[in-house]
Amino acid sequence: MIGAHFKPGGANAFFSIPLSELRNDVVALEVFWNGTAASLRDQLLEAPTPTDKFRILEDALLARQRGRKSTHPAVRYALDFFIRQPQSLSVRDITDKISLSPRRFIELFNDKVGMTPKVFCRVRRFQRALPEIQRRRNLKWAELAPDGGYYDQAHFIRDFKEFCGLTPADYLNQAPEISEFRPDSRLKETARVQPA
Repeated sequence: MIGAHFKPGGANAFFSIPLSELRNDVVALEVFWNGTAASLRDQLLEAPTPTDKFRILEDALLARQRGRKSTHPAVRYALDFFIRQPQSLSVRDITDKISLSPRRFIELFNDKVGMTPKVFCRVRRFQRALPEIQRRRNLKWAELAPDGGYYDQAHFIRDFKEFCGLTPADYLNQAPEISEFRPDSRLKETARVQPA
C-alpha cells in the first residue's frame, strides 16, 4: 500500500471538483483521474524498490497539479491561524483581515478544504486531544476538555464520539497503544477524504 497525505487545503490542487463534494465519502481514484489511476497502480506494482514507487507517485501527483492554482491566499491565511489556534474560531476575525464577506469566505474555505471553518476547527481540536489521551494515563476528563479548547466535558465527549464513534474512555480501552487508531478505517484502492 502507498498513499499521499496532504496538508490541510493541499489536496485542492489535485482534484478538479470542490473538495466539499468529497466530504465523508470513499471514492475510487479512477473516478477523478479518468483512466490514469489504473495505469499508476500498474507502474507502482512493477517498480522494484520503495524509492522507485515513491518517485512514481510523486511524478504522478506533480503531473496532476501542473496548471492548477494552489490554495487561495485567504484560505491559506485562515488555515495557518486555525492550525495554531483551533479553539479560537472566529470567522469575523478572519474576514476582517482578508477582505471577504463571512459567507464568501465560508463558501471558499469549504470548496478548497472540504469542510467549513467551524468543522475544520472541531476536527483539529479532536486531533489535538488524541495524543493527550495517549500521553496521560491517569486522565481527568474534566481537565482535558478545557485544556483542549472545549467548553466543558460534555462538549468534548460529544465531539469525540462524533468523530471517532467511541467515547474517550472506550477509545482508551480499545486502542491504548495506537495513537493513530481509526475504528472506521476502510482502506482499499480508494482515496479516503479526511481532514489532516
